[in-house]
Amino acid sequence: MAIDRADNLYTSYYLMDSIRQYDLEGNLNFSKSIVHTPPVEIGSLNIDTDCKGNVYFSGIYKGKAEFNNNYKFESIGDFDIFIAKIERI
Repeated sequence: MAIDRADNLYTSYYLMDSIRQYDLEGNLNFSKSIVHTPPVEIGSLNIDTDCKGNVYFSGIYKGKAEFNNNYKFESIGDFDIFIAKIERI
């Protein structure tokens, strides 16, 4: 979990395929998905924000994964890592 300067809460859990932002009242502001095709395994391990409101997260994946409907990756061998940035929403 991470909290930005506007007190928004960001969550991501291992084996969860999205990053979510909640406001102070617990309302879901947005959810960004990491698309994968079974039997792909994917998990987010770390999440943080910077002073500009950008969100950074890292994790692992095995198989084919697609980030932001744009960036397609396929692991080589076992698990590979990823580091990603979501610009301020």
